[in-house]
Amino acid sequence: MKSVFVLDDHKLFLTGLQLLLRSIGKDIECKVFDEAGLLLTALEQSSQNPDLVIMDFYVPGCNVPDLIAQLSDDLPTCKILIVSASINPSDERRSLDAGADLFLSKAVDPLVLVESVSSLLKGDTPASATPASTLLAKRFELTPRQLEILVLVSKGLSNKEVARLLSISPETTKSHLRDIYQRFGVANRIEAIDFARLHGLN
Repeated sequence: MKSVFVLDDHKLFLTGLQLLLRSIGKDIECKVFDEAGLLLTALEQSSQNPDLVIMDFYVPGCNVPDLIAQLSDDLPTCKILIVSASINPSDERRSLDAGADLFLSKAVDPLVLVESVSSLLKGDTPASATPASTLLAKRFELTPRQLEILVLVSKGLSNKEVARLLSISPETTKSHLRDIYQRFGVANRIEAIDFARLHGLN
């Protein structure tokens, strides 16, 4: 019997994920939590450590990178999967640096999620299950900086705000955006955002 703990404050996602996990096999025991404290209490009281912990990157009242690091130290054999609506590359890096095995977008195809969970439960780290942001960057040969700018622009930030946040000049921001438009085959930032969202970013 494989044990999976899931932490997410969105109950609809928890319900859907439980259904997906059931499709993998009957030998999976799934426990869901909408607060980090409940997850930690369950870990303390459990006689069996989970084989996999799935969690969102943003959980109210919880510093998820710190929680990932704690779980990595306390449960060295447990795999950690982050499934998040975030498309910020820095969130992915922080998760993996803290000890997570894989970071997936909630926009990922359900079959990819199922395959990723199956691989992690076998003790593997699936290399093919890359997040939507990474797939987009690879397909259109975006640099890490261009991907960061695209993410910030999609959140409604102006060129000056993006430049200030990334410590680059507004002219550099404009130059990167022009290159992104060319690679996407679009004419402006609105079309670029729509294009990115059509390719799985939300």
